[in-house]
Amino acid sequence: MNEIGKVDYFVAAASTGGTISGTGRFLKEKLDTKVVLVDPIGSVYANYFATGELGKSHSFLVEGIGKNMLVDALDFSVLDS
Repeated sequence: MNEIGKVDYFVAAASTGGTISGTGRFLKEKLDTKVVLVDPIGSVYANYFATGELGKSHSFLVEGIGKNMLVDALDFSVLDS
């Protein structure tokens, strides 16, 4: 934060995507925050965000984040990166 009450970036991982979508949407509406999704190699989210194609998933070793399919709760329009 570079000012009181200003959040420049919100960085989070996703499983269902509800937290990053909801929190990110709120922060963007109130504070013009950039929302960044971190995603383990093997999950389909990063490839889908970059290309718009689902791509092929493979195993990943991080529990609780990433998916091998798209889920409805993750709103890609909220993500900046």
